[in-house]
Amino acid sequence: MGDLNLGWPLFESFIHSLNIPASCLLNKPLYKKMFLENADLSVADRSALKEDIDKVRWLYALKPGAINISPFRNEEYEYPEVEVLHVSVLGVKRIKRIAGFINKAIPYPLIILFTHCESEHEQLAVAVSEKRINKADSEKWVVGEPVISSWISLGSERSDEAQFLRSLSIENLSFTNFKRFYESWFERIVAVRCAEQSGNYHIDRNGGGVPEARLEKLAEIEKLNDEQAGLLKKLKKERQLGRQIEINTKVKKIKDDIESIKKSL
Repeated sequence: MGDLNLGWPLFESFIHSLNIPASCLLNKPLYKKMFLENADLSVADRSALKEDIDKVRWLYALKPGAINISPFRNEEYEYPEVEVLHVSVLGVKRIKRIAGFINKAIPYPLIILFTHCESEHEQLAVAVSEKRINKADSEKWVVGEPVISSWISLGSERSDEAQFLRSLSIENLSFTNFKRFYESWFERIVAVRCAEQSGNYHIDRNGGGVPEARLEKLAEIEKLNDEQAGLLKKLKKERQLGRQIEINTKVKKIKDDIESIKKSL
C-alpha cells in the first residue's frame, strides 16, 4: 500500500494492519472550512474545531466497486458505503463532540480514528455512530450518540488492547453487507470498553448487531461509580458513627453491584 506519510509511525503500522484494499485508499485532507460550511455548529462545536483539531484526513472510501461488500438499505437504515477518517487532535476532552459534528457534516457511515500524542506516545481512539434515515427530511440523517473506545497507547502490551487492535483487521469483520461490516466495528469497540472493566476481551455475538445490553451495563457501572464517589465525599465529612456505618454499608453494596456487573460483561 506504500507509505501514507501521516507523520504517525505506529499509527501507520496500525493502518497497514487493517488490510484495507489499496483500491479503497483516498488519503486526502479535509479542511476545517468544510465542517463550518456543512454542519450546523454550535459555539462549543466551533471552539472544539478551532482549538482541539490538528488535522483531518479522509483515509479510505469503502465502496462496492472497491471492496467485495454489498450496500444495505431498508426503511430505517442506508449503508451504501463506509468511510474511514483520521483525526489528529491536540486536546482529548471533546472528542465526543468532535465525532458528533463530523458525522453531521459527512453523509455516510463513518469510522473515525482519533490520534493524540501524549508524552511522545501515540494514542488511538476509535469512534463510530449509528445513522438512521430521516423520514421527515431525506437530505438529512438522524445521528446517534458516538460510541468511542478509550485511548489506547499504540504499541501497548496490554492483552485486551492488543487483541482489540488485531481484531479490527478486515478479514475478521463481517462482509455480509456494509451495515454488518460497520456493526463489526461497534461490537469490537464495546468489547474493548468492557474489557477495561472485566479484564476479558471478547465479542458478544448474541443475535449479531450492536450489543446494546453491554453498553447499558457500562453505563450502569459509570452511574454506580458516580454514586460511590458521592458517598465517599459524604463519608469524609461525616462525624456521627452511626451515619458512617450506614454510608459504608451503602458503599459496600455499590462495590458488590459493580463487581457483579463486571462479571456479566
